[in-house]
Amino acid sequence: MSVTTRYRNAWEGFWQAAPDEPGGVIWDADPSRTAARHVATLVGRRGRAFVVEPSEAAKPVLRGLAQRPDGPPPKLRPVFAHGLAPAEVADGTSAELFHDAGLTVLASGDMPLTLTEPAADGRPIDLPARWLEVGSGPRG
Repeated sequence: MSVTTRYRNAWEGFWQAAPDEPGGVIWDADPSRTAARHVATLVGRRGRAFVVEPSEAAKPVLRGLAQRPDGPPPKLRPVFAHGLAPAEVADGTSAELFHDAGLTVLASGDMPLTLTEPAADGRPIDLPARWLEVGSGPRG
């Protein structure tokens, strides 16, 4: 089985087991707490996608959550149980993948991805993330 097939199967298994209610997965936060403040410049454009991925800097944060004495937070457990490996992709790889798919990266940057699972002290967990605006046309 190829790496691609294993990864696809892991994601399909994750989404089949994921709860349906809002906030049921670790990154399913209300947009007012996460991306809403960043997408104002994207509203009204056509043929664009706004993509947010954990950055390489998220790896130690996730590792720390996974190694808590009481185990990973409940919403993070399925991610690891299904063999998913967040923050394992080098930061520049996403842009290359979109380019290989015929898309142009129109803008990119860093932003925190606020998780729905709180830290042990109750504070929100901000996961380092990269955002990309991609589209089918040239820049500009």
